[in-house]
Amino acid sequence: MSTMVDLLLHPFTDANPIGLVTAPGLSWVGSAGIIVVTLAVLTWMVVKVWMVRQPLTVVATELQKLRHQHSVLDAEGLNRLDGLFGKVEPLAQAWEEFRETVLVKDSPGKIYNTRPAEEFFTEDNLINQRINLFFYSSFPGIVTGVGLLLTFLAI
Repeated sequence: MSTMVDLLLHPFTDANPIGLVTAPGLSWVGSAGIIVVTLAVLTWMVVKVWMVRQPLTVVATELQKLRHQHSVLDAEGLNRLDGLFGKVEPLAQAWEEFRETVLVKDSPGKIYNTRPAEEFFTEDNLINQRINLFFYSSFPGIVTGVGLLLTFLAI
């Protein structure tokens, strides 16, 4: 009894589908399921992280260029930042809120801020709204729990 259909039809019957270890069919099916689901979740997480990280990497590169061009942030540099941050989805809303706290004085090079940038550009604003970190941090416990459940069912 080594076909997958036989394992599904008779989950508590011992089987040896790969020729190394004899175990109940439920264990084989459960192990395969755990591996497939774990790889699928891992792949999805990597894709989501890449989707969030890519625009932030572009902005970081542009900020380095701007930093080398202007030693002091002036009104022109602030306008360039408006254009840069306004185009990138994870940063646009945080930048809009932060920009409301920036005061530009008439004299050149006089830009003040009424609140620190750390209040607006937080991990929660930039990452947690797009990636469910709570789920991904809980996933190892979920896999362990399912594995234990299948172990006890097989016993």
